[in-house]
Amino acid sequence: MIAKLKEESPPLICCFCGARTGNDPMWMEQAEIAGRKLAEAGFGIVYGGGTIGMMGKLANEVAVGGGKVVGVLPEFLRHQEAEGGALASTIFTQSMHERKNTMYQLASGFLAMPGGIGTFDELCETIAWLKIGIHDAPLYIWNIHHFFDPFIQLIDNLKHHGFLNDDDMTKVKIVDDIDTIVSSLKVAIPVHK
Repeated sequence: MIAKLKEESPPLICCFCGARTGNDPMWMEQAEIAGRKLAEAGFGIVYGGGTIGMMGKLANEVAVGGGKVVGVLPEFLRHQEAEGGALASTIFTQSMHERKNTMYQLASGFLAMPGGIGTFDELCETIAWLKIGIHDAPLYIWNIHHFFDPFIQLIDNLKHHGFLNDDDMTKVKIVDDIDTIVSSLKVAIPVHK
C-alpha cells in the first residue's frame, strides 16, 4: 500500500510541527504560509494526521491549495488529535513507531517547523537516520523567529564535546525563510505537474 501511494502521489514532504497552536497567532500564520507555498510548488505532504494545532492548519492549507495530504495517525490518538475527523487520506497505525516509519517511507523530503516534544522526537530520529544512512532525503529546519536557536546551540555543544561531527549535520539545512526552503526542495526533488 505504501509503495503504491508513493508511486501515485506527487512528491510528499514529511512535515513535523506542533499539534498545538502555540501562544502567539504568528505560529498558525506561518503554518498557513508553509502549506500554501508547498502546494503552489506542486508538493504534497505526509504528516502526523491531526486536524488541530499547527499540523492541522498546515494540512488544511495544502489541501485547499490542491496538494495531496496524507495523514498518519495512531489509532489511540484518533480522538485526541483529529477533532472533527481526519483530513484527506489517513493511514491509521497501531503505534508511534509504526506512524513514524510509515511517514519516513512516504517522504521524499523533510521539513521541521516549531512544535513540542513529539516534533523534536521526529526531528532527532530523522537526523539520526540520515546520519547512519537509512535515508538521504533533504531535511530542512525552518527556524521561524529563531525558534530553533536553542536546538542549534545543543548541536554545537554536541560537536564541541566530541559527540557529533560536522559531517553528521551536512545534510541538515537550517533556514529562516520558507521561500528558500521550497526553492531548494524544488531543485532537490523534481515535481511533475
